[in-house]
Amino acid sequence: MSRPTEPEIVAAITSFRQHIVEHNKQIFAKIIHEAGTAEAPASWPEEVVARARRNFMLHQLCVSRPDALAADDPRRIREPRDVLNRWDDLVAIPELALDGTVVEHDEAQRAILREQYRAGIVAGLKQQDDDTPPFPADFAVLMHHVDRLEGPGWPLWRENGQQVRFWDGLGEGEEAAVQRVWTDLDKLKTKAGEESWEVRAGWECGAGPDAYCFIIYFRDPDSDDKRRRSWAWRYVMRFDVSVWAFENVVELLAWYTTWWEPTLEDADFAGGPFH
Repeated sequence: MSRPTEPEIVAAITSFRQHIVEHNKQIFAKIIHEAGTAEAPASWPEEVVARARRNFMLHQLCVSRPDALAADDPRRIREPRDVLNRWDDLVAIPELALDGTVVEHDEAQRAILREQYRAGIVAGLKQQDDDTPPFPADFAVLMHHVDRLEGPGWPLWRENGQQVRFWDGLGEGEEAAVQRVWTDLDKLKTKAGEESWEVRAGWECGAGPDAYCFIIYFRDPDSDDKRRRSWAWRYVMRFDVSVWAFENVVELLAWYTTWWEPTLEDADFAGGPFH
């Protein structure tokens, strides 16, 4: 599958989001158990213990000022189990990205931001050559369904630098998008790819600890994979000295679904709610 259809892309996005949200729900069930059963210091008053358990959960959601939230915001929890009781409402909050993506609610604004991003990238590509390849069609479909790709994990996990954001997403404006395009293709190949690649265009779409993410138009005439010997847009992650390149967003999402996927052992409880 080199050029997936729109239904195939939508199915891949749905699978990506469903896996991550269900995995996060399992992780939070265990975190909630930790928050609710950890032994409190005997000298602590009951209200202080309750506040510590609640704050521990708020910390997982990166909520530092719960009193500043709107009265009906589902993050205004009173006890740890409220997180699961309000799970669907929490998943619907874009900035939490509990399904691995950000999708804002204002459709009209989303359309404006999509066009700004696309126009900025296209303008940047034309700085190299008027005969640039068209904007990747499968990525255009992705952009209609999500505004950012955060990957597996929950807010605190990402805040602590434990995940690579493959696509930084919409909202930075056309001029900022222009600056994402690499005009020095030799440097792009050195940073993102392999010596055997022939590169015609590309931009940096995201990053993370020791990682850089790109969308690059290239071919590899020395590849054993016949597909890789043809010119095409591909999705690339450079992590330390390793490089992954995917033929389309469907293959990217299938891999990214579990990239640095956290487990309970990965969650740093720092002594639990009473540390």
